[in-house]
Amino acid sequence: MSENEKEQNSKIVVVDQSSEDEKLSETIRSNLEKNVFGDEIVRGDQKPGFHIVNVMAEILKMRNVPATMKKIGCCTCSHCQADVIAMTLSQLPAKYCVVYENDKSPLINFYDQRYNAQISSCIMRSCLMVKEHPRHNETADGAGRNGGRDSGS
Repeated sequence: MSENEKEQNSKIVVVDQSSEDEKLSETIRSNLEKNVFGDEIVRGDQKPGFHIVNVMAEILKMRNVPATMKKIGCCTCSHCQADVIAMTLSQLPAKYCVVYENDKSPLINFYDQRYNAQISSCIMRSCLMVKEHPRHNETADGAGRNGGRDSGS
């Protein structure tokens, strides 16, 4: 192995999982739009005023998930927050809608009220699961104080 190959193999890459998840979500949404609307969706740099919205993800963005985690005594590091949100979304029914930007807020509020109890209970259940089985290592700043046990998922 050459010196250059050794250098390339020894580099450490730090990835912010939440930004990676956001990029993946945006790519999925964009591909859905292209599949549903075809070439009509993008003509040059112009997009029509409508787009596909993951309603449950938008509702969770409005909720103060870290505050709920803190009340339960769950670690609130970024990894645990991402785990709680991912678990919560996995428990909730998928809800995608095609909306115009101006119609997004009323739609999100409608579904938030309709699924309020279910969303809240899923957040609580996810917080308790992450509290019992955090998937990160203990750090010097106190993040990961729950021992870093792997949940096996």
